Amino acid sequence: RTNTTSTAASEVRAIRNLLQSSEGEIGVSKIAVSLTCPISLKRIVDPGKGRLCEHVQCFDLTNFLRMNADLVNVSNCNWRCPVC
Repeated sequence: RTNTTSTAASEVRAIRNLLQSSEGEIGVSKIAVSLTCPISLKRIVDPGKGRLCEHVQCFDLTNFLRMNADLVNVSNCNWRCPVC
């Protein structure tokens, strides 16, 4: 649970940084985030994002793990973020 909590806290900080104005106050902004997984093109059920990713957009973690698990023994196995 600690890892989940720290991840959630870092996401809140990242979103606040995106919305922060030059004066240090929270500004009004619009961030569009798709609920469609870039892998399966279906609605995201289990949101996932790379540990080092700076974007807000997520992908479906279950689909990502299944796709890469199927390719483990193939030379083009790619564990990189599908959004980046």
